Amino acid sequence: MNIPELTRRVENLLRLGTVAEVDHPAARCRVKTGGLLTDWLPWFTRRAGSTNDWDPPSVGEQCLVLSPSGDPAVGFVLVGVYSQANPADSDDPAVHRTEWANGDHRQHHADSGEYRLHVSGHVQIDAASLTIDCSGPVVINGSTIDLN
Repeated sequence: MNIPELTRRVENLLRLGTVAEVDHPAARCRVKTGGLLTDWLPWFTRRAGSTNDWDPPSVGEQCLVLSPSGDPAVGFVLVGVYSQANPADSDDPAVHRTEWANGDHRQHHADSGEYRLHVSGHVQIDAASLTIDCSGPVVINGSTIDLN
């Protein structure tokens, strides 16, 4: 039995690190973990089948490299670990919030039912039909309003 090799593989099963580089077209990233810079590894996403979720990691994001065989060259990257450099956006357990790098965000508060969307640019909705049902007032503010 090769004890040093076995020890190395056990130590590499789970490694905490930070995303060092991202190859968006290949959907791969490299991770700096201890003194090691991994090869290009796939990252986990919520869905990658007929329903597909694209949300690539950011350079500097803390992550965990999972290497089922103990070999980081064939590992997977689990992103989304809060850190001092990238802390949580809220500490309210009723809030589900997504914020993007430019400050745009969407937020739902489960207790109040309030949903907010902040977009600094253009918003476009393409649909075959659109229905808005509202039991309260509808307010539309704008410098001009075109209704066709």
